[in-house]
Amino acid sequence: MIVMRVRDNYRILFDGEHLPVEIPQEELNGYLNKLSEAVNTFRCFLSDSYEGDETKYEVLKEIMNRSCVDYQDGKNWKLEDINYEVEQMLQYLETTKDAIPSFEESETIQDYGFHEEWRGSGVFEKKLENTDEREVVEELLLHGDEFMHRKRTIVWEQTEYGKSSKEIIYEDLPLDDNLLRLLNNSKIRMRNMGAPLLR
Repeated sequence: MIVMRVRDNYRILFDGEHLPVEIPQEELNGYLNKLSEAVNTFRCFLSDSYEGDETKYEVLKEIMNRSCVDYQDGKNWKLEDINYEVEQMLQYLETTKDAIPSFEESETIQDYGFHEEWRGSGVFEKKLENTDEREVVEELLLHGDEFMHRKRTIVWEQTEYGKSSKEIIYEDLPLDDNLLRLLNNSKIRMRNMGAPLLR
């Protein structure tokens, strides 16, 4: 995960994702501090049990063993690890200054259900309807600096060997500001990924 501070928020991009999330710094820091407090409370409980009533300690030890939780001499070292990782995370959040594009700059047409016909084609499709009678597909075409938005309807007719297209109808669709933003983001992402069409 990488992180940057944007005003009073943390902008976080998790591994394997391309859309960042934002959360108020105070909210996340408070959450992590509560986790640390909860771990410390449990650590104290385990330690006090070890030094307290022997019967209670043996019952607790039985529960921990059945739960496959290592518990020796009133301690569980994983709890130490959690506290260490919480401290490390708080420091990482506070000091790291990665560069992460905003959600609006990262969102692409793929996030709206469009899939590229084949890699580098610049033709993106989203099926709206698929029956024995017809197939309706919303298309977005990227060609250089030009974009096209249309709907393709294929009317099927049944034949001996299955079905064949009886009619193909194209209908131009508008390109609003939001769609243009998504297309431009997609174009930049394709260029960064080395798609041949957009070199």
